[in-house]
Amino acid sequence: MGLVFLLPSSLLRVFFIVQIVCLCTCVQSQCKRNPVLFNFGDSNSDTGSSDYGLGQTVAPPYGRTFFHHPAGRPSDGRLIIDFICEGLGASFLTPYLEPIAPNFTSGANFALSGAAILSRPKPFNVDVQLAQFLHFRNRSALLASQGYRGLVREEEFSNALYTLDIGQNDLAASFLNLTFDQVVDKIPSFMAELKNTIRASYYPYPCPHRFLRPK
Repeated sequence: MGLVFLLPSSLLRVFFIVQIVCLCTCVQSQCKRNPVLFNFGDSNSDTGSSDYGLGQTVAPPYGRTFFHHPAGRPSDGRLIIDFICEGLGASFLTPYLEPIAPNFTSGANFALSGAAILSRPKPFNVDVQLAQFLHFRNRSALLASQGYRGLVREEEFSNALYTLDIGQNDLAASFLNLTFDQVVDKIPSFMAELKNTIRASYYPYPCPHRFLRPK
């Protein structure tokens, strides 16, 4: 099982892109399994959830440089999560809320534009995305036991790559009524909530990451 953090900082983002592309190229050459990914986040990795969950139409010029039409992404081309999928040889992640002919064989994307870590007046924050993932995992196991195919298998959940790209909306909202120092003081609360999300998404699988273990 893998875990990747994509932090809301342009410099760190560039660094992580380079590292992830190198990692994906190496993993693709050595791994024989079907790559499976689960992504949580905001507009940085939303591949269509806003369309399906909020009814927000993504119109041109979005999508013009790669898909040549709007593809549910608030971008003129691919997102970081798309490049990760390409590097691993996986298909682009289907939004969890995709209502027509969804394809979850490579995992699912729970990210939605405007989502945040802490509670704010916006649906589908990270706690809701986690609840959706847990429902997806339990439902997949139930349907698989009934003979349905084309689903993520139990062992694939334990070996999947989990990515989170979220936090910028928490910081932006905090700056509306707090000083810089007060915003910095809030960052540990953001990270604590993320830790809870990570622990819950890993359960009941064993987690080797030291920073995820209860103190």
